Amino acid sequence: MHNELNSQLMDIDRFTMQAYNDLLTHHEGLQQLVEKQEQLPQLVRDVWCMLYTGKTEFKTTSPLQILSELQEFPLFLQQAMGDKLITTLATLRFGYLFLRQLEQPEDESLEDAFKKEIQHVLEQVEYVEDLLSSLQQRKQERQQTPIYDQLALADALEKQSELQQMAEWAKKFKISAKQKRVQTKTASILKGTVTTGQKAERLLPIEYLKSETHEAELDFLVRFSEGRTRMYDYKERTKKEKGALIICYDESSSMQDLDVQGKGFLMALLSMAKQDRRDFVFIPFSGDVDYQQIQHFKKGKYKIPQFLQFAQSYIGGGTNFEKPLQQAIQFMKHSTKGEVLFITDGVCHIPETVIEQVNAEKTKKQFYLMSLLIGHNKHPGQLAEISDEVLHLIHFQDIHHTRVFEL
Repeated sequence: MHNELNSQLMDIDRFTMQAYNDLLTHHEGLQQLVEKQEQLPQLVRDVWCMLYTGKTEFKTTSPLQILSELQEFPLFLQQAMGDKLITTLATLRFGYLFLRQLEQPEDESLEDAFKKEIQHVLEQVEYVEDLLSSLQQRKQERQQTPIYDQLALADALEKQSELQQMAEWAKKFKISAKQKRVQTKTASILKGTVTTGQKAERLLPIEYLKSETHEAELDFLVRFSEGRTRMYDYKERTKKEKGALIICYDESSSMQDLDVQGKGFLMALLSMAKQDRRDFVFIPFSGDVDYQQIQHFKKGKYKIPQFLQFAQSYIGGGTNFEKPLQQAIQFMKHSTKGEVLFITDGVCHIPETVIEQVNAEKTKKQFYLMSLLIGHNKHPGQLAEISDEVLHLIHFQDIHHTRVFEL
């Protein structure tokens, strides 16, 4: 029994070391850290293993001792245990403090620096979780995301604070989307036919009125138990696969102030596309389309590098409607009964040939085209000639924005 226990402990150690070595091999940040000083490779390895396993019986060194004696450390160790993201981010942060301690042994500010880094790591992880939850419907999104994708998100969030703001906007817009869908569903239910059954929440109001007297109440209970009471027919409709949602998104200079809010809005739409298992196409444009930034999220699914490219995209410059519409036409050809959402703050000339192409493809593929005209410009120009609907918004959180969530 004793030998079996020792064997299990050795397996855990091998697993931990393999996990660390994999990260060291593939993570550039760790590689660069351990190369900075000859004592760092062992020190960094020890702190990573300590955080990941929760074991503190490693060879004690001065920097590790300072860290382990912090009042905040036991709780942080508990949070880090088995969590590669927290462990790796903390190891990187602590590693640079270890380097500072090795180079400046008399530095007395190290304890406070460790406390700040613990707080910073937990904030980074919270930002990653917020961003992932703004895109996905399930709980525990982070645990289902590969570690290198989590680290890529943490790195991007560290370098670009706008991503955090986009995630906040996305969460707000998702709440609006959910409320709008509930309202739309309720409205459609009220138009349903009448049937018989014993679902109390579906009963017609007349059934409650009939049961006011004692005799009527007995009659009601008998009919209810036999499933003969009248109620609304709430039969679930077969969920039909939706066509693609194609977004033509204006990234001209005049839209830049609204881009963080706008990308949060698009993140909410991407989350809905993922929920509905529909293709989501992002076509950014200004004076031309940025063809390298066009993103096609099949069934709403995405990889983190693809998502970051979408979130960080911005072109600047002038405005041209012809090129994005031609790209939208190309994507329309591969889908049916989808929607095009054309988002801009300006008015631009559209050649008659393009107007004819768009309308012909819309008819052929049964697409619906909605234009969002952002800002104070109320004149749709030629957008009215290609759009089934033009929605005027001052900004993305304008009260009328929820109409988009019905698409």
